[in-house]
Amino acid sequence: KNRLALLIGLLFLSINAFAQISFEKGYFIDNSGKKTDCLIKNIDWKNNPKDFKYKITENGENQTGALQDVQEFFVANQKFVRFEVQIDRSSLNIENLSPVRNPQFQKDTLFLKSMIEGKANLYYYEDGDLKRFFYRLADSSTVQQLIYKKYRTQANQVSNNNYYRHQLLTTLVCEKNLENSVKNTEYIMEDMIKLFSQYNECVGSKIVRYIPKKRRSFFFSIRPGVSLSSLSLNNNLNNSRDVKFNNISFRIGGELEWILPFNKNKWGIIIEPTFQYFGSKANLTNLNNQEAEVVYKSIEIPIGLRYYMFLNKESKFFLNSSFIIDRAIGSSVEFNSFALELESMYSLNFLESLRSLNFSKLLYGLSFGVGYTYNNRISVELRGMTPRNVTNRYVYWDSAFQSYSFILGIKI
Repeated sequence: KNRLALLIGLLFLSINAFAQISFEKGYFIDNSGKKTDCLIKNIDWKNNPKDFKYKITENGENQTGALQDVQEFFVANQKFVRFEVQIDRSSLNIENLSPVRNPQFQKDTLFLKSMIEGKANLYYYEDGDLKRFFYRLADSSTVQQLIYKKYRTQANQVSNNNYYRHQLLTTLVCEKNLENSVKNTEYIMEDMIKLFSQYNECVGSKIVRYIPKKRRSFFFSIRPGVSLSSLSLNNNLNNSRDVKFNNISFRIGGELEWILPFNKNKWGIIIEPTFQYFGSKANLTNLNNQEAEVVYKSIEIPIGLRYYMFLNKESKFFLNSSFIIDRAIGSSVEFNSFALELESMYSLNFLESLRSLNFSKLLYGLSFGVGYTYNNRISVELRGMTPRNVTNRYVYWDSAFQSYSFILGIKI
């Protein structure tokens, strides 16, 4: 277990050294209004940044563009503009709702993300669970928050302050009546982009959209593999029953992966229902001429997190860690008759075992893996699992089932 963790750690450090997020062409405008073309480190920000890394040339020194020094920066169709705003940071979490209906503003200086530019500009701000939309008319220097707030009434009921609809109705006025569109606009990105686009088209304004391309988020893979597995059994009262099994086993699974929509597709959540089979025979540790046989069949459900490190457009390494739920099916260890006769000297009430040991039906464990993906379709992975006590239903038995797997993945 420790060797596996050390190996994965060393692999992570070596891979991460050359698999960093790339610098891409962009620009920034400083406080004096000077525009500088440069290479900006595009980390596909989930939360609005407070600064960014850049360099003037490919081999140039890494520098930091700070909020207080930069009015605006752009990279990969993402544009952030600095504004001093009044922002309401009230929580939308049901457990932490404010008892106050009206927004509670505080002044802050932020990089807002441009979504739509025209006669009416739409901006977005995200910080953890906090999501806020802002707008500005082209003939105004003032940026205002579109107000949406959940709050708790005196009757302890949850209610919504949808004042943003009033703001939109009184601001986005054109020949085409947008009243119905505003009424149907929810406080979400898709609806806001649609409404601001409609308004700018209505007034004949040129529209610039900073909308990221839609990415495929869900992937399914067939994942067969082989495992080098071992199972050790130790009886605390009668070591004549101790035994250790080793064998190569097989597994077949199907993995559903959800790529998280930020940080350049570097994070994914995985769930991988898998059937695994382990069968082996071995001599008892202290009775070489006596044999035991194990059959271990189970459905494993690893649920975990994967992190990708891109080498180029076709190749990437990954690390993943999962929590495993394991459901054993008809799994047991069978001892021969001679070994059973030895137990006549002991009370079965103490040994809590007869001719066979049945495995606990529900087990839990952890796994850690490192792998490589080619062309976003074919992958290979080396995975190790922490030991599982498959006989924890028996007081006087200790066991440890452990496996190291080589897994082939094929996305379909």
